[in-house]
Amino acid sequence: MILQQDVEDLENSEREVEAENILRQALKKASYKPHEAYEIEMLFVDVLIYKAIIHQMLGIDEAREHWQEFIVVRDPAFRREIDFEQFKRHVERLRQANARQNAEI
Repeated sequence: MILQQDVEDLENSEREVEAENILRQALKKASYKPHEAYEIEMLFVDVLIYKAIIHQMLGIDEAREHWQEFIVVRDPAFRREIDFEQFKRHVERLRQANARQNAEI
């Protein structure tokens, strides 16, 4: 999917806001195509999770806002509830693992 590659490229170049805007526009265009809309929604959820993780790792207060937006747009079939505090603990584990990995290099 070209859209997926474009979004990934934007994330890798720290342009998450542009990725969000592209996905919002694509979602509007795909509203009459349920499967395509679903795929775009899942990509959008990925961007929001990525953004929340990055902001949480950097200590940026907007992480909670992105987490709340993720909760709103995520697939309702994903029934497992994860609150923001639990999410922060997971991110802290990722941060510690990353620090250990960098110390080994």
